[in-house]
Amino acid sequence: MIVISNRKIVIKRSLILQFSFFLLAFPSNAQVESFDNFLSKFSNDSLFQISRVEFPLKYIFLNDDTFELDSSLINKKDYDINKLHYSLYDCSEAFPAIYDNFKSQLRDTDERVFRWKGFTAMDERYYFKRRRGKWFLIRIEKLGT
Repeated sequence: MIVISNRKIVIKRSLILQFSFFLLAFPSNAQVESFDNFLSKFSNDSLFQISRVEFPLKYIFLNDDTFELDSSLINKKDYDINKLHYSLYDCSEAFPAIYDNFKSQLRDTDERVFRWKGFTAMDERYYFKRRRGKWFLIRIEKLGT
């Protein structure tokens, strides 16, 4: 009788522990961060921004000498805070576009691309990915001249 009772206790503890790990691994909807709120804070709060960049950050750019795409990795110590031109939403020379995935199609995903497309040669793209309910900058592309 004691052996069976102890076994039941062990099974109950195991189930509770497994359920706790499940809850930690998959955030509830209440914990999923809104991209709009995230982007506003990311653009205006430098400490928050640094905490939400995955380093080393992949940086793709148009080489001014060769006019070819080039790439590098940016380490945390070399990263410059970027306001994403967020204050320019009413700008007449460029417009922002936010996509919900890296293919620039509209679907419900954990990916976003914030893109500044100029009427001239401006083309800047900021790639974000939601991980465990929180958004992170994972790549920058500056493709304009």
